[in-house]
Amino acid sequence: MIWNLWNNRNSWIWNNEKLGAQQLSMQAVQGWNEWFFAQRFNQHTVPDEQIQQHEVWQPPMVGWLKCNVDAGFHDRGRTTNRGWCVTV
Repeated sequence: MIWNLWNNRNSWIWNNEKLGAQQLSMQAVQGWNEWFFAQRFNQHTVPDEQIQQHEVWQPPMVGWLKCNVDAGFHDRGRTTNRGWCVTV
């Protein structure tokens, strides 16, 4: 739902277009159903080997902002998490 709200806000600011509450709700329900189906589907698949990416963080150029994002998944706990950090 937060993703839908954020996208709708950006569309309103940058394109002068926005969805109504009912349309946003329908998008959120559709997103939830897709996520739920993916979780059920993943229960029956063999997990792939995890691959970690190793990159060196670079600060943003002067006058720029940098937003770093990440997400994590825990199969046994059936949970997900995410985080973000903005650097000046």
